[in-house]
Amino acid sequence: MEDLQKISDEMFSQYFEKKIAPLISNANNQKDHYRSRFWGCFWTVIFLFCINGLFVLFRTIMYNRPISIEQLAIVLVFAALIIIWPLWQYRKLKQEDILSVFLQFYGNWQHINDVKNSQSDIGTPTIPPHETALITHNIIGTHAGTDIEIRNTEFFTKKRRKNSGTVVDLHLPYSTSHEILLFEKTTLQRKNKISGMTNIGEQIYIPASGYFSIFSPEAQAPKQILCSVFFENVLDLKEEFNAKRISIWIKDRQIKIFFEGTNIYFDHSNIWSKKIDEKRYKQLHNQITGIFRFVEIMQELIVQDMES
Repeated sequence: MEDLQKISDEMFSQYFEKKIAPLISNANNQKDHYRSRFWGCFWTVIFLFCINGLFVLFRTIMYNRPISIEQLAIVLVFAALIIIWPLWQYRKLKQEDILSVFLQFYGNWQHINDVKNSQSDIGTPTIPPHETALITHNIIGTHAGTDIEIRNTEFFTKKRRKNSGTVVDLHLPYSTSHEILLFEKTTLQRKNKISGMTNIGEQIYIPASGYFSIFSPEAQAPKQILCSVFFENVLDLKEEFNAKRISIWIKDRQIKIFFEGTNIYFDHSNIWSKKIDEKRYKQLHNQITGIFRFVEIMQELIVQDMES
């Protein structure tokens, strides 16, 4: 397993240096270039505008001529055009979707950056109650027969943002007969009782399980699934995503994970945004491979549970 991980990391490093690093460097250089042009135009226009103002003021004082509003208006229009010109040129540049190229490393994965309202998480017990949800960036793909969707989501109640984070939606090829809710004990959703559910956390004698409140409609905890490997991997995922809290819902073939207070990284093409960060892309790779490990472990645990 360690050898396979090492090979995978080496392959990613090679792909990153060949495909991603040049795109990031080019995008950052373009930002620097057009920012410099903007400030050059801006200060040149300010200088010329001051000179023109002094000239108009001199004519008014020395020759008692009225201030020409038309002349000032024309100067202002040309000044605005000169300042806006580099910004317009930058917008006209062909902007490469670096995240889409990044995702090609994992196969037929897609980045969907259309902002849209979503009903996907309404009614999910491990996600904060909300009226509307806004997806800002979405990644979809498959791994080991599992459909994976990773989405940055903001949750609203009465048009006020209540919470935000990353939702990971997994649809496995195998179905489990158990339903499990996992809340961190520090989360706002922590409850001693949930309607129709039993608190099964006290039945699990694993130190890592102590971080969570665990519920199920079953009276007996499915210990074949809720084992030490499961909890260790969940805590590893939380660390990879640098999340404030993590919560998980397992039912049938679906597993939904909510990482509160975090988001998947994407390149910012706006000229005034920060430079694109190579380290953040490498962190995103660790997050995606962490999800892959979780998928593989869950498939193995579910199969073992079915056979036991």
